[in-house]
Amino acid sequence: NNELLLRILKIFKIVSRKFENRAKLGPLVSKDLVQVLHQEPSVQVASEACNVVLNICYEKENVDRIMGCGGVPPLISFLSSESEDLQANAAGAIQSICFQKEGRQFMREQGVIPAILPLLSSKNIKVQTRSVGAVHNISSEAEAIRIIRRLHGVAPLVGLLKAPSAPVCGSAAGALQNLSREINARDEIHTLGAVVPLTDLLFGDDVQSQVCAAGAILNIIGPMLGSEDQTNPQRQALKKLLSLALTVGMLHGSIRDIHAMQQQSSARLPEQG
Repeated sequence: NNELLLRILKIFKIVSRKFENRAKLGPLVSKDLVQVLHQEPSVQVASEACNVVLNICYEKENVDRIMGCGGVPPLISFLSSESEDLQANAAGAIQSICFQKEGRQFMREQGVIPAILPLLSSKNIKVQTRSVGAVHNISSEAEAIRIIRRLHGVAPLVGLLKAPSAPVCGSAAGALQNLSREINARDEIHTLGAVVPLTDLLFGDDVQSQVCAAGAILNIIGPMLGSEDQTNPQRQALKKLLSLALTVGMLHGSIRDIHAMQQQSSARLPEQG
């Protein structure tokens, strides 16, 4: 019964938000969950099943179970669905799996990169957020970096640095920080003018974006300043400059938060009598 299955999956999604439940559910439902993914379910059922995978795969043991049961291929296939909800939830499940080293390697071997890169250009904010989050996670693997570059994934990531969403900007900056460890990718990132929007992120109020942007800038510009040595004055000056920029950005965010609190306080209604 499709409706009954949908309700059960929604229950699993909710209860699996807690660690204790995830740890217990993983061994019990992983195999059946993967069977659901393989049965060409309705969009709604597939979408909820992806949500359950996303949640239970916060735990490494469940990542191993989902991969071992054959759960990765259907997740990748859902990325090309016409349903943006299913795309987003599949990308979220993939992002969750790719948080683990073994998950990143397995996903890359299964061909997730060419399937997920097109979603970076999605106009749907949920799809965009989760797909760039997945790319951020998988880009910490050396071989994945080369594949992303060869499949022209650098330019979309640079473009997302200007997205009107802090999580998207932060994940894009994190992915570029990882990619910039490879010489060819670093050169492309620099040529595409990523340093300017990365610098803008330093003065924002999202800590993840700030830290990733600083790391990316250091990786991009640092090699031009000579060896990574404590005695290299240019390198040390760049690090100090980035630290100062981070401090200014964080202070600016704190001051803005205080100002917002003051505005909110002045507009507060009196207590009811």
